[in-house]
Amino acid sequence: MMTKADRWLLVFLFLAGIFLLAWRAGSFSGGLQEVQVVQEGREVLRLALAGQEAEVIPLTLRGGQAFLEVADGAVRLRRGEEPFCPRETCLATGWIKRPGATIVCVPNRLVVRILETGEAAVDAVSR
Repeated sequence: MMTKADRWLLVFLFLAGIFLLAWRAGSFSGGLQEVQVVQEGREVLRLALAGQEAEVIPLTLRGGQAFLEVADGAVRLRRGEEPFCPRETCLATGWIKRPGATIVCVPNRLVVRILETGEAAVDAVSR
C-alpha cells in the first residue's frame, strides 16, 4: 500500500527525470554553435550554424573528394561518386548537431566538430 509520502516521492522522481532529459537534450544551451573542420592538423573551415542555409561544401582529401553538408543546424560528411574512405566509418556517424559532437576520418586526417562559442560555452566534457 502506498502512503502519501510515497506518492510525493514518485512525483518528484518523475519530474526530476523529465528535467534531466530536457537538460541533456541541450535545450538550455545559450551559446552560438560553429562547425570547425580540421585537416592535417590545420583548421581549413569554420562557419556558424545559426541561420545557416542548406549548403554542400566540397573537401579535397587524400583519398578523394568528400562533401560537408550543412542543414538545419546540423552537419554531416558524405561522399561523392567515388569513395574517399576505405571503411566509411566517418560517413556512418551521420548528422551531428550538439556541441562536442565530432566526425573523424582517420585515413584522411580529417576532424569535423561542433563548437559552442560565447559566454555559455563549455570548456570541457567528461564521460
